[in-house]
Amino acid sequence: MCLKKYIKKDLHKYHHYLISPYFLPTFYLDEGSVSKCPGWVKFLDEGLLCLAIALLNPTSEVDESSMLISPEKAPAVVWSLVLIQGRIDPFVGVMYLTILANYLKDKEETPDNRHALMMTYIVRGEIYHKLWKIRSAIEDYSRAIEIGEELYNRYPDDKEIANSLAMAYYNRGIAYYNLREYYRAIEDYNRAIEIRQKLHNLYPNDKEIANDLAMAYYNRGIAYYNLGKYEMAIEDYNRAIEIWEELHKQYPDDKEIAYDLAAAYYNRGNAYSRLGDLTSACADYQKALNLFLAIGNKWGVQMVLENMSIARCTPFPPTSP
Repeated sequence: MCLKKYIKKDLHKYHHYLISPYFLPTFYLDEGSVSKCPGWVKFLDEGLLCLAIALLNPTSEVDESSMLISPEKAPAVVWSLVLIQGRIDPFVGVMYLTILANYLKDKEETPDNRHALMMTYIVRGEIYHKLWKIRSAIEDYSRAIEIGEELYNRYPDDKEIANSLAMAYYNRGIAYYNLREYYRAIEDYNRAIEIRQKLHNLYPNDKEIANDLAMAYYNRGIAYYNLGKYEMAIEDYNRAIEIWEELHKQYPDDKEIAYDLAAAYYNRGNAYSRLGDLTSACADYQKALNLFLAIGNKWGVQMVLENMSIARCTPFPPTSP
């Protein structure tokens, strides 16, 4: 069994987009105007701030009389809507994103407006994905890719456009994977890796870019594994592990990086096991076990111990979850 990693989103960028869970929609507030937001607008869910639909004036006073919104007032801050998924109501998210998409399609075709439309499709695709409407998600990712390739050809050095395009390919790759269309998934991962590798070369110290590159290699490795191409899976796991090992050294307290690294070792161990190389498999399982124990992930520990038992590995030192 593979430990799969699905859509990773750049949630860290959207910390000042707020929502009221009781009044929809609410407002875009920059960091300087957050203090003007009434208490009922603030809604924190495990450190993540949820859905935002903004008025054009970000510093306006917030009151209940201005809670209505129309397409004319909808701004191009739609990528913050990624935080709606599973937290408010995905059907509401699709509705507002559709309004925003129609609004942006009628706007002047400036790079900013085109990028905003691209992100609208990506976020709506992610919501469809969570609703398991995979074909609808693929359609939206494909729309985003069409716009993104056009923008990327015109502005190849634009970091945000490149990031968005890689995200669209990566997400579509996951969607194809979910449909067990592994070769199509690999094609999309290939393009995501190509773009993210260029970004990593330009920004070698950017943690998120490095992590996203590792994730693309990791998921391509899973696709190869499911096709029985174990050597190619190992090559991709190697690349992911190399990046995550470096990030783990730099950010030893980051549990998500530690989890990703453990999952990569675990899955590489599975690939070695399929090839009959039980020595290498046991070594990887041990590394995965140590990491899962360190972050207190009991489910990961259980998974590793089960496979160690199958491969007749001896955990060292003997530990319990």
